[in-house]
Amino acid sequence: MTTDLIALHHDYEDRMLNGGASFEEIEADIDARGDLDQDEKAALWLCAWVQIPVARQEQQARQFAGMVMEGHRTVDDGSAQRLTAVMEVVRDHLEATKRAYGRPRSLDLKLDRRMRQVLGLRRDR
Repeated sequence: MTTDLIALHHDYEDRMLNGGASFEEIEADIDARGDLDQDEKAALWLCAWVQIPVARQEQQARQFAGMVMEGHRTVDDGSAQRLTAVMEVVRDHLEATKRAYGRPRSLDLKLDRRMRQVLGLRRDR
């Protein structure tokens, strides 16, 4: 039996928006799931991440990026690997959309720009 990712996403979203669950609680739940592969976990993580207010997203992304750039890693909690996996999922999605529609859709480009902005990344050329 496969896991219904859409239903799981809606459950996490409801828990965050209406149930008072924090991103960290949802993230821990996603990490603990043995029935999901890394791409599925990355997709659910991204869906949970977008529920965080933008100002907090930017603060956390800048804080993490600053720690990494300064060489400080107080805890190896897998955050860098998750961020890399999320960006790979976004990049793969953009390529799949481009192949299917002949060009990326505007919403997909907005997602890519938003992810890069929050993570402080430049556009790959």
